[in-house]
Amino acid sequence: MKTIKFYKTGDKYGCFSNFSSHPIVINNVEWKTSEHYFQAMKFLDPKLQNRVREINSPMEAAKFGRDRALPLRPDWEQVKDDVMRTAIIAKVTQNQEVFDILFYTDDAILIEHTINDAYWADGGDGRGKNMLGIILMEIRDKIKSALTKVGVIKGDITTLRIDAIVNAANKSLTGGGGVDGAIHKAAGQELKMYCAKYKGCKTGEARVSSGYNLSAKYIIHAVGPVWYEGEKNEDRKLYMAYSNSMVLAQEVKAKEIAFPNISTGAFRFPFDRATAIQRYAIVSFLMLNDNIDKVQIVCFSEKDLQRVSTKYNKNNR
Repeated sequence: MKTIKFYKTGDKYGCFSNFSSHPIVINNVEWKTSEHYFQAMKFLDPKLQNRVREINSPMEAAKFGRDRALPLRPDWEQVKDDVMRTAIIAKVTQNQEVFDILFYTDDAILIEHTINDAYWADGGDGRGKNMLGIILMEIRDKIKSALTKVGVIKGDITTLRIDAIVNAANKSLTGGGGVDGAIHKAAGQELKMYCAKYKGCKTGEARVSSGYNLSAKYIIHAVGPVWYEGEKNEDRKLYMAYSNSMVLAQEVKAKEIAFPNISTGAFRFPFDRATAIQRYAIVSFLMLNDNIDKVQIVCFSEKDLQRVSTKYNKNNR
């Protein structure tokens, strides 16, 4: 079985290091790195936690957290593994680069390799506990489990008998071409009248309506970004269109939801790039929420079906 060793942040798999520059947000608090969060949680005093949060470098944060002149929380040995899990799952689900690299490690054994640590790493000789590597592999298993809920099909999204379908809407929510026009036409005039009350929707946001004449109970109208060569934060806006749709599906208690390939038509978003963002947004949500049982990606053509299916197959890049 393949083994992947990591340690230095500048290496190929350096994003797995707690020192890598991938910020995380936990309980509405932002941390510069997972190391900052981990070291701060050694203290019960919010003032000490905040001092760690304000330190610039993860190395300095680690030095602060290891200072035993400071009051270590009494249960630290019992909670430290779960604190690390919380930090790493936030890092994977909040940073697409980390998610994608972990996704493509397949079934490789992940090892933090250094003589400097025999608990989180392998101690340099393979006899260390390698707890960070173990946690990363646990989270990779969560990705695999979430992927079992995602299907890719070719079909007409307007005909699906399902809890909710997603409409690739424009900002006016009044209907347009492609999937948007087809959904408005099939749902009937009542949909247009209902959507008018919203007075539009910002890019990256979503709104929900009844399915009206469709077989679906709900329509979630998600506004994806127009592609401007990546100069207007399009990646983030597309991610939010998918993520906000999942949130609304959960709010209306939808167990099954179907998506088109948002922004890849008239909005010109590069197809493969859009599908990677789609995968990251949907799977990350499913990893953190268990209310949705099935997500269908509905493709218009056989070509699109093959391209999307490839992105969800970890053996293909």
